[in-house]
Amino acid sequence: MLRIFVHVALIQKIHGFYSSKLDKRPVFLGLICLSWTLHNKIIFTNTSLMKNQFIKNFIICGLCGWCLECFWTGLSSIKNRKKDKTLACKTSVWMFPIYGMAACLSPLCNKLKEKNTLIRGGIYAILIFIGEYISGFILKKHGACPWDYSKAKLNYKGIIRFDYAPAWFFAGLIFEKLLNRN
Repeated sequence: MLRIFVHVALIQKIHGFYSSKLDKRPVFLGLICLSWTLHNKIIFTNTSLMKNQFIKNFIICGLCGWCLECFWTGLSSIKNRKKDKTLACKTSVWMFPIYGMAACLSPLCNKLKEKNTLIRGGIYAILIFIGEYISGFILKKHGACPWDYSKAKLNYKGIIRFDYAPAWFFAGLIFEKLLNRN
């Protein structure tokens, strides 16, 4: 609604419609509609492009996260399952949207691109810990959390492991590369 009033004020100023006479009202309303239509074309076209880019990034980050998790848990199976040579991995469908939410880092990635790698990676690791905690808390509340870190030494409520900081550091930098590929 505020945009309409801003457009009306601009149209009035440009076209000199300062009169509030009823005979000019149809012209005035026509200009409001024209302005609103042009505004929506510009804004909603950009918005739909941004939506499409976010959806693409969401899918790419989700799939990349799944692959990284398969690689990570596959390598972990060597030490956890008495030298399991099959390198079997474990993941969950819930992990796709969780990793996909890394697409939300895109605006931050653009702002941090000139910063030092240690700063960028550290910020990404902290944000990933926050995302992991929130998603893990919600899933645990509904009995659907696919991970349980309660037996690990450096865990918090069984939802996050602080010894995974280096892994999240590098995962954040990988997501940054994916999000800044254009």
